[in-house]
Amino acid sequence: MLYFYTTPRKSYVQNIGHDSEGTHCTSETDVFRIKLNNNSSIKRIDIKEDIEARKKIEIFFQKLRPSLFKRIFFKLKRMIKQ
Repeated sequence: MLYFYTTPRKSYVQNIGHDSEGTHCTSETDVFRIKLNNNSSIKRIDIKEDIEARKKIEIFFQKLRPSLFKRIFFKLKRMIKQ
């Protein structure tokens, strides 16, 4: 099989959070010592909110919350039990 990889050969970030205190961590490893990509070919893109997606997300979260009638009903039910 032929595999195509889309990951860059050089990273844009340096992983500096490795402090050698974990179970399987040693300071002798060179896994996180990599060559950084100094080519600044990353371009700024405009960020636009997708109004249709936002409306669908709002509807989804509104359905998670019980209706006012159900909330009143459950509140009264709890009060009666006490």
